Amino acid sequence: MKLDKKSLIQIVILIVLVIGGAGAYLAQQDGGLDFVSGLFESKPATIRAPTSAAAKKPAPGPAAPAVAKPAEPEMSATPAKGQIHGKPFKVEKSYIENGVLTLRLGKDVTADLEVKIMLPGSPWETPAGKNFKVMEAGGAGTPQVVLAWKEDGQSAPSEQKFTDKYSMMLEFGQEKDKKLPGKIQLNLPDETKSHVAGTFEADIRGFRIVDGKPDLSVDSVDTLQYLALRELLKDDPNKSLEVISFRNGRYAEPSAPGKNMTGSIEVEYRVGQGSPAAQQFQLEKDAGAWKVVRAVRKKPAG
Repeated sequence: MKLDKKSLIQIVILIVLVIGGAGAYLAQQDGGLDFVSGLFESKPATIRAPTSAAAKKPAPGPAAPAVAKPAEPEMSATPAKGQIHGKPFKVEKSYIENGVLTLRLGKDVTADLEVKIMLPGSPWETPAGKNFKVMEAGGAGTPQVVLAWKEDGQSAPSEQKFTDKYSMMLEFGQEKDKKLPGKIQLNLPDETKSHVAGTFEADIRGFRIVDGKPDLSVDSVDTLQYLALRELLKDDPNKSLEVISFRNGRYAEPSAPGKNMTGSIEVEYRVGQGSPAAQQFQLEKDAGAWKVVRAVRKKPAG
């Protein structure tokens, strides 16, 4: 199966089709189906400074007196706050989407101060119950932290990224009502020593996988993309499908009481070496889950 769109949604299509009975095709490829289990595999997220391979063992001698290990600082149990780029910061909005935790001052997209933490692991997986610890060392699996702020009179925010030389303790609780509670203690090495500490409750957004299955209750354009691709592949999961583009993905609240949410999306694609084709998919959210209700052929762009 060939799915060339950069979006990771298409990999989910592949996984679901394997689980649904298309595994024979992939089992013949290099590595078989091992990569599928890897995408859902949970690994420890604690990151520590590397130890030196060249360290020598101490010479035999009298046992040194026991030294108490310094206790790790306790994380604040008050609502998360601190300072970002020299400005007071208080978390007023937080959410997790596609593997990124966003902590924001202000409740709209024009917020002046923002912290984003790119979490390791599958972007479709909610990190419920996971803990992350970084003590200055970087390397593979270290979360990337991005600060965003606006200067006076500035229309677009400035950004600063950190992949090492910072410390962070981040703990997530268990999901409830599509919200994920957490605690954070973050100290960054920028000139103003930006820091955030305390508790938050993040909304869970975007396409995701729950218990090995796509969560079709999520109001997201990614959900519409997933369903459109599944519809295109339902007759022949092994056909070579190349997505050229997604267009006009949108969804809307019910038009009247008792009605369902509706959505639509256009997909331009080709099968094998064939000519480009396009379809528009109409969707609705029925009984809490999105589904395709109609597909109409469209003229390809250009």
